[in-house]
Amino acid sequence: MAIKANFRPVRKGSQVRRAIVFTRCIGDEVLEDGSTRPFEDVLLGDYTPKQATACIGRERADNLVRITRTTVYKQVCVMPLLDFWSASVAVTEPIITQEYVMDKKKEI
Repeated sequence: MAIKANFRPVRKGSQVRRAIVFTRCIGDEVLEDGSTRPFEDVLLGDYTPKQATACIGRERADNLVRITRTTVYKQVCVMPLLDFWSASVAVTEPIITQEYVMDKKKEI
């Protein structure tokens, strides 16, 4: 039972805030004829050149890419709470944590 309501948050302007870490990877890709061409990709997370080369090799199921330089970035992103709630996927059912009856707290 997913509960989605159409109401304003308790505090106007409530937001979900998250820091995203990603790595820009620069290197070379070996072509079938043995020549190379520049290669660039972005991975989510913090990677050294060696780690990025291994990760891209696993994703592509080959060892034709060699990353020689990585630059790690951190970016803070925000989203209004109600937008986050309405666009997200609930992974649990809502559970009651407190209940009030006539301004008296009832322990659950």
